[in-house]
Amino acid sequence: MTDKQSKDKVAIREIFTRWSTAARNKDLEGIMALYSDDICSYDAVGPLQFKGRDDYRAH
Repeated sequence: MTDKQSKDKVAIREIFTRWSTAARNKDLEGIMALYSDDICSYDAVGPLQFKGRDDYRAH
């Protein structure tokens, strides 16, 4: 594994840790802080596509 791959792996693990901690604490602002303004998300329930932070937050 290269040094860059190792740093990327650590950065990705930190993001997952932040997300799981925020989800466990029901911290919506902490979760939303991890997403860009132009998020495009898909779900299997309700509307199948969400565009933008406002739509994703409302879901």
